[in-house]
Order: sequence, then C-alpha cells, then structure tokens
Amino acid sequence: MRRREERVSTNNTNFFSLFRVVGLRNFVWKNYGFYFALCVTIIFGWVINHTDKLKINDIAEYFGDPIASISATLLGIIIAGFAIILAVANGKILNLLLEDSTLQKLLYPFWFISFFWALSTFLSIVIVFLSNLVSENIMKYVFCAEVFIFTYSLCGTVILIGNTVVLTLHLAELEPPEEN
Repeated sequence: MRRREERVSTNNTNFFSLFRVVGLRNFVWKNYGFYFALCVTIIFGWVINHTDKLKINDIAEYFGDPIASISATLLGIIIAGFAIILAVANGKILNLLLEDSTLQKLLYPFWFISFFWALSTFLSIVIVFLSNLVSENIMKYVFCAEVFIFTYSLCGTVILIGNTVVLTLHLAELEPPEEN
C-alpha cells in the first residue's frame, strides 16, 4: 500500500508539478531536437532577414493554412500514442510504474509535446490575422517563433514515437504470460 504522501493527487499531477518532477534539462539540454530546432530557426531568421522581396501576407498565408493543419494532425497522433500506451499497460504495471515517479516521467512528455503542438496550431492561425495588424519586423519574430515551435514539436514527436515503441516492448516484458 502506498503511503499517504506518495499518493497521486490533483496537486501533484498538474502540468507544472509534473514539469518539476521531469525537469527542464530533459526537454532542452539533453534533447537534440532543441538544438536542431534552434539551428533551423536561426537559418530561417537569417533567410527571412536577407530576402529582398518579403511578402508578409504570402508567408502568413502559408503558415496559416498548411502549418495549422499539420500541427493539429500531429497533435492527434500524439494523443493516439498516449492511448496506445494506456491500452497496453494494465493496472498492475501502472501501479508498478508509479514507484519513484516513473510513470509521470514516461507520460509527461506526451503532455509537453501536445502543449507545443496546440501552441503551434494556435500561433499559425493567429499569424494570418497578425500579418495585417503588426509591422513587418514583428512578424519576422513571430515567424521565427512558429518555426522553432513547429520544428521542436516535430523532433519531439519523433522521439516520442521511438519512446513509445521502446516502452511498449518493456511493458510486454513486464506482463506475465497468460496461463492456459
């Protein structure tokens, strides 16, 4: 039986409480996707600053429609991956994974990357409206932010897919074989 202070509650399962358990270093310093997204964003920023004929509305239209669709679709894929893990794991295994916050560390990345996909979807929709309201220089920064969020989320999704495969294999090893 778990001690009372170790039980899962609404106080220790919100987004920021779980973020404290998992830590920033796992999503930034230990994550190659962060560095890749940063490089892509710097290159995009350099290109957008050195383009003579920059048409903000054309770029905003591109960011608004396809990027929003891609972001929303990949958000759905993340949710499906989360559902697969929950379906594969049974109650005994989930209780075992609760020890030392292992379950929280395994499931929080789904929440984290889902947040970034939702942010990317929202920002790509808002970009269309912002392009008519703010200056060209501000829009360059907004575009760069969206490129970073999209690229980081894409890398995070690839990592999550790999982790889901590995986790599913480990869960299969933990589950005792059925007796006939």
